[in-house]
Amino acid sequence: MRKYFFFDIDGTLTSPLDSCIPRSTVNALRELQNKEGTLVLATGRLQCDAISLAHELGIDSVISDGGNGVTIHNQIICHESLPLVSCKKF
Repeated sequence: MRKYFFFDIDGTLTSPLDSCIPRSTVNALRELQNKEGTLVLATGRLQCDAISLAHELGIDSVISDGGNGVTIHNQIICHESLPLVSCKKF
């Protein structure tokens, strides 16, 4: 049975002071991916930003935009933005 591991980016994978991902974290992610299962980034970041970071880390699945975007194996499954009318209210 394959295991799935979901990781937030900001403050979880990145260090809080400089927003960089420590080398030890990258190594741990790769080891987990090689031995255990599928890694998924789950973030409030925009899909394009999340995908860029995922590719750098060798991860091909992302839940982005606070859950409004889903990419699995580099294929966008869904991506729904807020309605423009709702955005204009603020």
